[in-house]
Amino acid sequence: MTDGNDVDLIAAVVEREGERVVEVVGEVDLTTAAQLEQAIAQLAAEGARVVVDVAQVEFLDSSGVTALLRARKGVPGLVLRNPSPAVTEVLEMAGLTDSLPTED
Repeated sequence: MTDGNDVDLIAAVVEREGERVVEVVGEVDLTTAAQLEQAIAQLAAEGARVVVDVAQVEFLDSSGVTALLRARKGVPGLVLRNPSPAVTEVLEMAGLTDSLPTED
């Protein structure tokens, strides 16, 4: 999915089984991390539980980790759902598995 500037959109709030979820697809890096933060902020502003589905994340760099940590600070109930192997590896290497809780 692209906007008018041909920038890949990697995060969007979607309805899934009666629950609003931030769905993240592709690479979360310096060029896309702000989109992730915006989608999380949108869902948080709705007053809903903030679930970030990261099953389709292929790459997560320090910018993406920073975006998630900032979001977690502002949204204490934030949870990562179905972390992909790429996400799991980065969180484990960074020692952040307790800071960014996950669920299947």
